[in-house]
Amino acid sequence: SVSGSYMVSRRGDGFLKAFAIIGETTVAPAEDGTIIVADLLDTNGKPKHWQDIGGMKFREVNGQDLLVFKPDENGRMQLIIPYPFMVFKRVGLWENNAVLMPVLVVSLAVMLLTLILWFVGWLVRRHYGKTLELPRFDMWLRWAVRAVFALALIFTVSLLGLIIYGIQNLDFLGGTGALLIQLSQVVGIIASAGMLVVFFNAFHASRSSIYGIWGKLQATLFALAALGFLWFAFAGHLLYISSNF
Repeated sequence: SVSGSYMVSRRGDGFLKAFAIIGETTVAPAEDGTIIVADLLDTNGKPKHWQDIGGMKFREVNGQDLLVFKPDENGRMQLIIPYPFMVFKRVGLWENNAVLMPVLVVSLAVMLLTLILWFVGWLVRRHYGKTLELPRFDMWLRWAVRAVFALALIFTVSLLGLIIYGIQNLDFLGGTGALLIQLSQVVGIIASAGMLVVFFNAFHASRSSIYGIWGKLQATLFALAALGFLWFAFAGHLLYISSNF
């Protein structure tokens, strides 16, 4: 079967692979026995239909354009568009944006909401003259988790923003932009290493008697958010500091 999710084939470890993941397309069977590629649209804005003509080739219905499906040297199915020449490779769960993007959005939302509620809680306690009664170690751990979340959000927003601007202004990537992108990636590496603190926090909370069921669930949710962030960072090659864009 040729059905599945495909992304533009790229060589190397350039972090623009993240955009290849975001821009994945899908191949699916249609009710009339043809196939459709989600991002190959007809003039009416609807996906074109492609008829099987044998040899893993499909011709556009009522047209002459071709699609060719061919396994690569590792047996992974490729979608080849002869003109304009483009090669897409079929992706598995690790790079599938239908799964990865919702996980990333939820993970970043958890981090952002955590920081917002942390600040709101501080304002409320300050207003009523209250303090948060926690052992010093737990207080430092609480601060560390939120600092790591802040770094992860800064990294994600800054890197994606710089890349989007760079794609629209290519000269930017050859000068100051390249340096800013690499500095952003350094922040990402620090944030990724800091996720160990988040995992330790979940382990510590699960064994500590000062945390109730909500505290333990919250720490577990933080650990899951950290996993979601790391999944996208590594799948999208966002932490590879390189001039290979």
